[in-house]
Amino acid sequence: MASAPGVRVGQGEREGSGGLGMNKEEWLAAFCARVGVEAPSAEEADRLLELAAVAAHASERPAAPLACWVAGRSGRPVDELVRAAREISGES
Repeated sequence: MASAPGVRVGQGEREGSGGLGMNKEEWLAAFCARVGVEAPSAEEADRLLELAAVAAHASERPAAPLACWVAGRSGRPVDELVRAAREISGES
């Protein structure tokens, strides 16, 4: 779960967190709770990271978060979006 309020960087470090106090799952859960959406399943998260990787490797790194933003706006299944990204990148 999310770190307690007032916890500063370096306190309550967890393995793999880069010293920031939360791992990606904890941070994402806290962010989703804050904005009122359901967190992605582990499979959905893996597929979104795959989409981000395709976008970043096919162009410039900023394409990764922007592709994920577009994915969220599209409402389409992540598998369909990964296929489209691979086609655009010439990986089909």
